[in-house]
Amino acid sequence: MNMMEITGSNYHVAYDPEAQMITFRGILRLYGTDGYVELHDAPRGRSATGSPEPQSTYRGGYSAIMKLLMDIVYQHPAELTLDVRELQFVNSSAINIFSKFVMLLAEEQTTHLRILGNQKLFWQPQALSNLKVLLPSLTLIF
Repeated sequence: MNMMEITGSNYHVAYDPEAQMITFRGILRLYGTDGYVELHDAPRGRSATGSPEPQSTYRGGYSAIMKLLMDIVYQHPAELTLDVRELQFVNSSAINIFSKFVMLLAEEQTTHLRILGNQKLFWQPQALSNLKVLLPSLTLIF
């Protein structure tokens, strides 16, 4: 399977299925939930886009990032790493995406999540630690 990517004006999101790693870089300021996809809009075992296989590229924005994350969850990887060490800033809509992603993983109960964070970035210690409330089994590494 190929690398899946989303590139916005100030951010880049990539999923490497071989390494089972999702990487976020840049500044993730998402506005609104235009084109928002509910967590349960995609049938189980299918991608959020409705196709049997995840896409290799997604159009940018909130809904595209959520669709990518849902597509990954519905592949049911045993292990998954979320690398946000180079994600400089997020707004509340971006935090919302991470929360919904973690809630979906908690519901599916098939994937162990490891989050790689950067303690030097002011938003990460508190925001990422709060995700453990939603998924106590996640591993948080700073």
